[in-house]
Amino acid sequence: MKSQGMCFVICGGLALAGCGGKQDANAKNFAGAISQALEKGNELCLGLSIKQWPVKVWMDAPDDGRPDAVGELAALDAADLVKGGSITMEGKKDYFGNPTRMMIRVKSYELTAMGKRYFVEKGSSGFDRDGRETSRTGDFCYGKGKLGSVVRWEGPQTEAAGLQNALVVYTYDVEGLPDWAKRGDIQKAFPSVARVVGGIGKTRFEQTVWLTSDGWVVTNSAAVPCAGRECGD
Repeated sequence: MKSQGMCFVICGGLALAGCGGKQDANAKNFAGAISQALEKGNELCLGLSIKQWPVKVWMDAPDDGRPDAVGELAALDAADLVKGGSITMEGKKDYFGNPTRMMIRVKSYELTAMGKRYFVEKGSSGFDRDGRETSRTGDFCYGKGKLGSVVRWEGPQTEAAGLQNALVVYTYDVEGLPDWAKRGDIQKAFPSVARVVGGIGKTRFEQTVWLTSDGWVVTNSAAVPCAGRECGD
């Protein structure tokens, strides 16, 4: 692995376009390729699947498939993304929606004005027998991943088919990161947020980029966390 300062192109030394061109193996061109790839659907969200408002949470035994729903909604309430009401007693329904004799404690949460700024509708949660969408789900999103900086790279190297590629190590940043995503209670309730925010400028990924007539591009290969000495400076 070559450090960033050692990665350069000597004109005529590689099957690339002239020095300073878009086909050169340098940090600027690699950064452009990775940035373009990260622009495509790299929204960062909490991982919720909220079907409708208000959201009702079982206080004693959450039944929405998320065992930590009570703590999650409490954290969202503290961050002013939702507003919780009083706890009421309701009759529990079975899987088919039929009433049972069991009474449960329920707390309802409404979406706040600030919450509407970050609540994003996602794909359908189901379809009927005719293929029509039955309902949509939504989630709170807290920014979009973008390139931080190119740390180093290995290559370019030529594959058997004559195609050239390079392995690029980079850090990431988050565009539009709101203050509520930095809160300790949010990060405790949603550990993935803590990992993402804590890794800004630190966690390194490696991505293969390929040389084309239009310059360096990322194909369908996904970036993976970088591990081992290849990640060092």
